[in-house]
Amino acid sequence: MWKSRRKFRLLFFMLLTQLRGMVPAVHRALLFFVWANRQLDGQVHSYERATHLNILPGSRSVVKADLSGIKRILTLGIVMLEGAFPKSQLNPGLKHFVHYPEFTGTHGLLRILWMMAFER
Repeated sequence: MWKSRRKFRLLFFMLLTQLRGMVPAVHRALLFFVWANRQLDGQVHSYERATHLNILPGSRSVVKADLSGIKRILTLGIVMLEGAFPKSQLNPGLKHFVHYPEFTGTHGLLRILWMMAFER
């Protein structure tokens, strides 16, 4: 379980700062990809905004109206990643990320449904 959490942290926070100025095409593609995934992970709102949205203060939420824009950013990031690497280096499972915004719209935050302990 700690391996998945560590990889998650590396992708979302450390890799972007380490690649700054090194590989511009990959860095820019990862910026779009990570930004969209961080938005899909949910945002913690202030007390005032949380009471306006009728959610528990301190909990994460995603506004459904923002999902189409998030999907565009995510798709752009994936397309830019595909353009930055040769075909032999890409993981075919990368296309599954395109479905995350629509599943977030139908099922809510995917973070709640994620069973990290059962991943291998």
